[in-house]
Amino acid sequence: MKKFTLILIVFCLMAFQPPAKKLEGTWKMVSFKGVNNGVVTNLVLGEKAGHQLKSWSKNHFLFVGKFNQDGEWIYNYGSGTYAIDGTHYTENIIDHTGKDAEGTTVKLLLEFKGDTIVQINPVKDDWTYDKNNYYVEKYVRAE
Repeated sequence: MKKFTLILIVFCLMAFQPPAKKLEGTWKMVSFKGVNNGVVTNLVLGEKAGHQLKSWSKNHFLFVGKFNQDGEWIYNYGSGTYAIDGTHYTENIIDHTGKDAEGTTVKLLLEFKGDTIVQINPVKDDWTYDKNNYYVEKYVRAE
């Protein structure tokens, strides 16, 4: 009975970690969906199609990946600092493949669903997003 109680306490402590603590580590993108003017595009991920990893430390994020677009490999990377408050997540971009993104602040919705992170962008100042124009990235913790 003592073992069960100890396991239950540890589980409860881990389940109620603050969002930033849950983020720490490296995550692998498992799906990407883009909606552009209501038209949905799902990106197939895998060895021949593409992949991306995203890592978080206490205050910084970093992502790197590449995707096969019409037979051409497109590289994607970025880094910066972040803040999270519940599902409200903000990235301050320091480095990025798209140089015009450097120095900008981006709002995203970030939600934990079991062992998966769901990230939605772009997000407006009131934390809503245009249902006809947005992206959804799903990540699972990398081993």
